[in-house]
Amino acid sequence: MDLDDRPVHPPRPPMPAPLDDMSLGDLEDYIHTLEAEIARTRAHIATRSGQRTAAERLFRAASP
Repeated sequence: MDLDDRPVHPPRPPMPAPLDDMSLGDLEDYIHTLEAEIARTRAHIATRSGQRTAAERLFRAASP
């Protein structure tokens, strides 16, 4: 089986952290970590969206 033929499974969301055991500072750090991951994911989505749009334009231009 080629690597491209493997079924694609979306990643599981991370397990929620036990908030009751965190200090206020730890909670703030945790929020910043989550926000950074959200920003990274949004940037990746934007990149993929741009690649898809470019590919669609390329194939539209190539078709008669």
